[in-house]
This record gives sequence, C-alpha cells and structure tokens, in this order.
Amino acid sequence: QLSKLFTTAYVSRINANLVAPAKSVLIKPNELGAALARPLHLAAYEPYHHLSTLAAAVSYGIIRGEPF
Repeated sequence: QLSKLFTTAYVSRINANLVAPAKSVLIKPNELGAALARPLHLAAYEPYHHLSTLAAAVSYGIIRGEPF
C-alpha cells in the first residue's frame, strides 16, 4: 500500500534531497501527516477520482499546511 510507503519520515527524506544543500527541517509533523492522509480519505469516500487528483490533494495539503 502506498500509505505504508509514504510515511512522514520518507517524505522528510525526499524533501531533504530536494532542498540540499540547505537544511530541511520538519516544523509541523502533524500537518505533514494530515497532508499525506488527504488522498487516502478522498479515495475512500470518492473512489472514482483519477490518480492525478489524489496527487494534487497531497500537493495542496503540503502547500497549505507548510510542514517544512
């Protein structure tokens, strides 16, 4: 399952690789967890959504919550 792959620790490591050589700091871990849960809830309650919609839900949650 993707929910087991995309943990907050895994996403934090991805962010660290993207912003290197700057330091990546997870300021709001709860906001990141909520952002990662958005597509799971969306898929559970509205299963007809396309994968791109679920990806947009993650992106929106990260941008809106500003966990880093």
